[in-house]
Amino acid sequence: MIKMFNSGAVKMLVYRSDEIINKHTPALIHLESEVIERGEELSESSGEEIGGFKVFITLPKKHGSETRE
Repeated sequence: MIKMFNSGAVKMLVYRSDEIINKHTPALIHLESEVIERGEELSESSGEEIGGFKVFITLPKKHGSETRE
């Protein structure tokens, strides 16, 4: 579940934070092709298969929050 949704995300994605927080996963705001591509990047760098929802949580679980464009 999405736990934080800042004002920049609100402006960029045109969702209100109360529509998103604790109601949706990050999959709502990502193209499937982006998730697949990121899974391939993470799999290559980690040496283990990472796909699906793990794409969103692997690095934050290991290193804290992740900031990406």
